[in-house]
Amino acid sequence: MSYSRRVHGEAYYSRTVSISYPASESGGSRSATVSGSVPVDITVYVDTNPFDNSVANCNGQISGLTGSVVAMNAAQCAAIKQTGNDVSAHVTNGFFSMIKSEISQNMAALFSKINSQIGLIMEKTNQVKKQQQVMEDDYQRTKARYVKVFNDLDEECRKRVLELDKKAFALSEQVQHEQLTELESRQAAFMLTGMNDNTIVNQQLSTACLRSKVGVVIHSLAKTVSQQLVYVDEVNSILHEGSCEALETPCIPVVYAEADATDSSGAKMTNCCVSNELGETAKNQIASTVVNYFASQANNWVAPEKSDEEKITASFNSYAEKMLIERKQSGNTDSQRIYDMIMQLRNNAKTLVKQK
Repeated sequence: MSYSRRVHGEAYYSRTVSISYPASESGGSRSATVSGSVPVDITVYVDTNPFDNSVANCNGQISGLTGSVVAMNAAQCAAIKQTGNDVSAHVTNGFFSMIKSEISQNMAALFSKINSQIGLIMEKTNQVKKQQQVMEDDYQRTKARYVKVFNDLDEECRKRVLELDKKAFALSEQVQHEQLTELESRQAAFMLTGMNDNTIVNQQLSTACLRSKVGVVIHSLAKTVSQQLVYVDEVNSILHEGSCEALETPCIPVVYAEADATDSSGAKMTNCCVSNELGETAKNQIASTVVNYFASQANNWVAPEKSDEEKITASFNSYAEKMLIERKQSGNTDSQRIYDMIMQLRNNAKTLVKQK
């Protein structure tokens, strides 16, 4: 604010004066000292409008810088949250992808193993069938040889028995030819003996083949169960089952900034930033609660913990360097000057936090 001052004073003077006069009886020259004071009034007008304008402009720039820092912090919090969500999503998707890949690999390995075992079973089946055919051929040849021998013996025995009692056998043959033919008698006897022999052999071969197949299947099932147990153990080794002992209170990041006015009024400027993802109603309610809390505790600002201050400084420097690199890449020539000014203001600023 411009002002004027009036100063009143006196200016003192002293001077020696030499006076000459014409020749006379006592003619010559004479000197005398003259002194006195003169009143002086000075009015000084001090114009402070340029300075006031520069202070107001600096205050606006500081407010803009404060808003930028708050917006930067909010954007950084949102970026950290998004990064956390992305990392969690990637970890979760990677875990399920790994599990899916392992299950697919195990299924593919089991499928190929089953196919190979089935192929081996089919090969063994063909071998058994070939062996069965060879055994049947051998059996038929042996059977034909022994049938011929027994037929010859039967024929010799029949002839000898017929010689013992020709009349009785003649009467029997006459009756048999009238009731049953010789061919039907032979076929009935052959069918009876052949069915008994073939049934026993077929049952034994079928039982052996079934037993072999059942043994292979049981072995495959045992290996599958063993692999499943190993897989369950591996999954349980990376999983953790637990429950929360008590309800946890979620925390919401809120930035509250307070600045002193640069004019003589001594007013306080406050700003509260809350995430926009909460909705307008919740955002306003949280901001009002935070402002009222800090308003009720106006004089308990203290220096933060050293670890917290180091984290804040590291985060601020990282964001400032990132902004400098982006501005340089975009071709901004004032990026270095802005970065130096931001770092100078940050180094000159004193960080305080509310005492709990």
